[in-house]
Amino acid sequence: MAEPQGQRAPVLRRRLLGQKLKDRGLITESQLRHALGEQEKSGRPLGEILVDLEYISEETLYEILAEEAGTTYIDLRRTILDPKALGRLPLSEARKHNVIPVALDGGAITIAMEDALDVHAIDRVREVTGCEVRVRVAARRDIEEALERFYGRGTVSLLDLIEDVAREIRAGAEDGDESAVEAPVIRLANHLIYEGLNRGASDIHIEQHEGRGELRIRIDGVLEPGPAIPAEVVGALILRIKVMSGLDISERRRPQGGRIRFDAPGRPVDLRIATMPTIFGENVVIRILKQDISLFEIEKIGFLPDQLEAFKEAIQAPQGIILVTGPTGCGKSTTLYSALRALPVRSLKVVTLEDPVEYELQDIQQTHVNPEAGVTFAAGLRALLRQDPDVLLVGEVRDEETAQLAIRAALTGHLVLTTLHTNDAIGAIPRLRDMGIERYLLASTIRAVVAQRLVRLVCAACAFEEDVPVRALGALAGELPDPSLEAVPVRRGAGCEACRGSGYKGRTGILELLLPSEGMRQAVLAGSGAANELEDLARRGGMVTLRRAGVLKMLDGQTTPEEVLRVT
Repeated sequence: MAEPQGQRAPVLRRRLLGQKLKDRGLITESQLRHALGEQEKSGRPLGEILVDLEYISEETLYEILAEEAGTTYIDLRRTILDPKALGRLPLSEARKHNVIPVALDGGAITIAMEDALDVHAIDRVREVTGCEVRVRVAARRDIEEALERFYGRGTVSLLDLIEDVAREIRAGAEDGDESAVEAPVIRLANHLIYEGLNRGASDIHIEQHEGRGELRIRIDGVLEPGPAIPAEVVGALILRIKVMSGLDISERRRPQGGRIRFDAPGRPVDLRIATMPTIFGENVVIRILKQDISLFEIEKIGFLPDQLEAFKEAIQAPQGIILVTGPTGCGKSTTLYSALRALPVRSLKVVTLEDPVEYELQDIQQTHVNPEAGVTFAAGLRALLRQDPDVLLVGEVRDEETAQLAIRAALTGHLVLTTLHTNDAIGAIPRLRDMGIERYLLASTIRAVVAQRLVRLVCAACAFEEDVPVRALGALAGELPDPSLEAVPVRRGAGCEACRGSGYKGRTGILELLLPSEGMRQAVLAGSGAANELEDLARRGGMVTLRRAGVLKMLDGQTTPEEVLRVT
């Protein structure tokens, strides 16, 4: 009697899988025959047997299965799951079909499952969630573990999760079972990171105070207060973050730095972890770096039209140095990366020396500073100059030796891009003089200096316009293009759900671009390096100052006078 098709199909699929692995040279013919023999005896899936026999890795198996199904593999061990997605699919349904929600993006939900060809399971997820379903392939054991670790009570608030952890800690202390708190703490850490991602945060602060902890999130450059949390909960949360980032959990007396890389579907994310001991315990700052190269487009930085064209021309120079200045967190790295992406990197040798490498760029050789291995900025720069580069990006000029090397490189046929901590563009010249750079080197190597700040954008969803008297603008009034005006139109945000009541959503740069004129080069060469004299020369040459750039953005309806005053 013929074997029913429904029983025969899985066997055929396993044999095809084995043949595909053999054709790619991942297993041998004898290994395939051995595994098929084991499969005939046990009835277990061929892939599972191949992994158990250590002929292939589990990751290789699921990558092949994903490719067969026309999708991709996801490693749930290094993926942070979206709490909102988890809340759309009941745990009972997730367990029944061995799937786990990964992310929610508008009307689409991404799920991870072992068999991406299980149409029944996919249809059921679509029916229960009411969402379009996107499928990724994951290992069965990783799905089962994630179901235990990440599922909570559906879509809950941060405060609810904090209460869960506190309750489990108390219960564990009473019955001596500390392991019971693991899953709630994992869910809390997961929720906190996704909260930061979904709100567009740049940093998450976990702080310990006397007898309590506190969570704060920096959004659009402003640190927003979060909930206070019990001391035992913040301690457990910090421990979890240290475990995730591979830090020494027993070390609490010295600062540590770590990294968490994970794949939120459609947006790879890098988290930089920094711990700091305080008198009340460790504090942790999580910096969120979205690995999205579309962020690095020179047109999106915030240059005014004339500035943009002039900067584009400056970075095409075959040699010289371009400096980007400003305080920490003002977008200097974004400007540098955007400049590199605007270059024809396929026809140039472009190398970087960073501390640390924040974003990975294609076709560019990136190196990170490692003082413990002897790779300081100065030592690394010396080594990179022997790599025959055309363009060098040096993360920061911190000392005299690095400054000397960078300037010498700019003088000898290299284009050097770097950052410097000064308040404005003009300040870069006396700062480099203080570092021992000779006047003739400054006069001949500086191609451009950019000073920048970030201002918050008016929320488009709740924006309204009002006329503001010029006298109410205070220090900004002197930067108006038309000083005869009595009032100017100003756009503000009333505050809504989209901007969480702040009236602002997103940020843009305001930039000061200094392009040294021949007169300024002569002044520097002659030793007339006073900042006010150089600024007068720059203004006469058409330089738009930071405050003037901010006022122009205000008049264009992008930001408010309060924002311009705050950052300038």
